[in-house]
Amino acid sequence: MDFNELFPLKFFINLDKRTDRLQKAKEQFSWLGLDPLRMPGKIYNDPRNHPSWNGAIGCLFSHLAILRFALDMKQNVFIFEDDLLMTMPDAKTILNRASEEISDLDWQMFYAGGNILRPFHQVSEYLAKLQHCQSTISYGVKWEFIEDLIKNFENINAPIDVIYADRVIPKVNAYITIPMLFVQRDSYSDIEGQEVKYTSYLEKRYWDNLVKLPLTK
Repeated sequence: MDFNELFPLKFFINLDKRTDRLQKAKEQFSWLGLDPLRMPGKIYNDPRNHPSWNGAIGCLFSHLAILRFALDMKQNVFIFEDDLLMTMPDAKTILNRASEEISDLDWQMFYAGGNILRPFHQVSEYLAKLQHCQSTISYGVKWEFIEDLIKNFENINAPIDVIYADRVIPKVNAYITIPMLFVQRDSYSDIEGQEVKYTSYLEKRYWDNLVKLPLTK
């Protein structure tokens, strides 16, 4: 089962004002042979909150809207954010091979990029099992798990990636591709309200924390 078969629904989140990111994201999707639906990013404004927290809540609501749609459709869904950047030219091939491998496993979440802060273990040629992972730059969810997943949003007291990392991933079967296929592009962040640079350390954290299978003869 390739990536498109595994995830009939594919979305990417993009604020209307971020036409710069829209164009760059489309270039990435064209290279991958994908045509995900665009979800306009939600803007949350509450004068009581810091602008970065408002941005994080708006991001969470965008993901939640996609998840609820996928639940209604009863289809697995993969979500990208518009600042994705491929780490290698054969990302499409690896994504398909990882999809084939995960199809044979009991899984709930499938990542193709993230901010890895704890050790995670290789289970097959193209997959490793996560214990913790921040960032929602590129991840998929099995539709049967979505109802339980969104229960974690009933009390919103953290950004979505932290909710996933601390409350969800340690309790479920969540996997990530080997190698990591996407990082966050260096750019201005509407959530942080400043230029951010992620690419210099995300891949290093990934490889530093990956526990590889022993070599076999």
